Amino acid sequence: MVKRILNTTTGRYYKLRQKTTANGTAGQIMGLWSPKRTVSKPTSKRALYEHLKTHLYGDAEGEDKSPIFSAEDAGHAINVSYVNLAKADFSGENLRGASITFSNLQYANFQKANLYGVDFYNGVLCGSNFTGANCYGIGLRNCDLRNTIFRRANLTEADMSGDSTDDSGNYHVDLRYADLKQANLTNADLEGADLRHTDLTKAIIKGIKNLEKATFGRTIMPDGKIWDGYKKESKWQ
Repeated sequence: MVKRILNTTTGRYYKLRQKTTANGTAGQIMGLWSPKRTVSKPTSKRALYEHLKTHLYGDAEGEDKSPIFSAEDAGHAINVSYVNLAKADFSGENLRGASITFSNLQYANFQKANLYGVDFYNGVLCGSNFTGANCYGIGLRNCDLRNTIFRRANLTEADMSGDSTDDSGNYHVDLRYADLKQANLTNADLEGADLRHTDLTKAIIKGIKNLEKATFGRTIMPDGKIWDGYKKESKWQ
């Protein structure tokens, strides 16, 4: 807590670098004291729109690109493109049905958020945290998911597929305890992915890459079998 002193004449508090000591060393005043301000998270769709409007990309000439909104009415699902939301905090928020495409979401916090049906197409999600989030039907096609955390997230029917020539990859993604039933993992790169206790029941894994470099442990595979390590002879690959 910052040291302060009250000026009884002005009624104002002043910040102190140090108080006058017992040996006579004079105290030092740093200026007016004011309570620390806290910035609250957006709690409504209207507030989320305003939040998104303040995080824009700049183009090569240094000019801002305007985000593309499908509707100004906050009652509609959010639909934006080319926004910079790096390190944004959406923990616990309801973003159901939103479309946030071609955007920078590095290290964003989506813990315990409702992301039902959200489309992040072609987004950069490196290092983002989706722990405990409802990601049912989430669209992560062609997204960069390196070092992303989906621990205990519900990813049922999620689309985590990528183009066969895509270089972004899903490697080192943390999917421990994640629910990936019927998820689309076509062409996904799982190099270094942590699949311990992950449920991949009936997941689509056509063209999946580097599965042998993923970590398994009590992993429920698409055919219902439980893996504690990579099995090259599996017939469903």
